[in-house]
Amino acid sequence: GGAAMPGAMGAEKDAHGSAGEESHPPERPADYSASFPFPGVRKTVSWAESRAAYAVQAPGSAPTEAGGGIAKDLFGETASSSISLEEFRKAQFQPMLQLDRTYLLTRRDHEVYIFDQHAAAERSLYEKLLEAAQNNSPHRQALLLPWVWETSGSAAAVIQDHLADLAKLGYDLESFGGQSFRIKAVPGVLGDSPKVRALLEGLVEDLLTEAIPRRWDAILTRAACRGSVKAGDPLSGSEMEKIVKDLQRCQSPWSCPHGRPTFLRLSPEELAKRFKRT
Repeated sequence: GGAAMPGAMGAEKDAHGSAGEESHPPERPADYSASFPFPGVRKTVSWAESRAAYAVQAPGSAPTEAGGGIAKDLFGETASSSISLEEFRKAQFQPMLQLDRTYLLTRRDHEVYIFDQHAAAERSLYEKLLEAAQNNSPHRQALLLPWVWETSGSAAAVIQDHLADLAKLGYDLESFGGQSFRIKAVPGVLGDSPKVRALLEGLVEDLLTEAIPRRWDAILTRAACRGSVKAGDPLSGSEMEKIVKDLQRCQSPWSCPHGRPTFLRLSPEELAKRFKRT
């Protein structure tokens, strides 16, 4: 409920980027589109997303910058293994170990999987927010004690212009006199997380400073980034398990919305190559 809301916003700036977000590779070029035969992946994707999807599913056949050719896997060697969406969803991963508070190490049969905790969490949150918005049924959690947000004149103008976009995310705001707004509901997918207020205020700041374009798709992507677990966040065993299980439910689990791979796979054959056993 509202009583648990923190009074101040903002996430500390970490080594990965500005407050509330992580650095991501640029999508190149902006109008790049590709189609590839993996179920559940959009037919038209960004250059970065297509590279990430190929790198995870079939690293030996990823497109090069020129549009074709063979890509190399993380060891600098070509690889031939692949995994389908159906296979990934059915996979049983255990046990889990957090490395450097950034990566989740786990095993599936004879393969080792390394998940990027932020990229994986970001992908699942992005799809949850997108699906709810497309169905015109955003997940909202009503606040027992709504809070009043005092803003600047310029911020108030931005909020008024994007009330519909914020509502798609699950926020319910109403004018409360002058430059103030009363927040009556927040995105239900974030639960009681303190991120709900920092996310809202951060999004408005991003729009105000033009850190992101004033478009729904940019707002959605940034919301998923700001609302997700970050690199450097310590996680319990159950939290790590939830991140992976949520990713397994995604339609396009191979990359975050910015195009970074969500996980890497290491087979015994790939390890043998690395240790010069073959």
